[in-house]
Amino acid sequence: MHPFSARHLPESVHAVPQSHKFLFSRPAFLPERQPMNFHTIAILGSSATFLIYGGLCLFSFYMQSEFKRFGLEQYKTLTGFLEVLGGVGLLVGLKWPLALWLASGGLSLLMLAGLVVRIRIGDGLLLSLPALTLMILNAYILLKSFK
Repeated sequence: MHPFSARHLPESVHAVPQSHKFLFSRPAFLPERQPMNFHTIAILGSSATFLIYGGLCLFSFYMQSEFKRFGLEQYKTLTGFLEVLGGVGLLVGLKWPLALWLASGGLSLLMLAGLVVRIRIGDGLLLSLPALTLMILNAYILLKSFK
């Protein structure tokens, strides 16, 4: 046993005194913590992705040039707004299922449209992969949330 190991100490040393229990207890207004599952991780990851991409779509010169290349420059602001709205909707949907259904369904359709645009202008699989992946991920979130 390591000389600095606490395993050899009696249990009473590890116990928290009753007077200090409030420091380690969960406040009554907070819900019980649920373990994270793949569905929750997918929601959080998709939300973060769309908040970032939506922000870039609204404020990045690179995204402006991409939309010009797509021939859809007039839809850049709308697309960015919908992506940010969808990202927020996914987060709200963690507590309110209707928001999750609307956000994940809307983002799936938005990514389907993005995939169609990528195919139409002749982008390869590598450039189309983010839209395809996010479409599948949000379709999974939508289908899983109905169960």
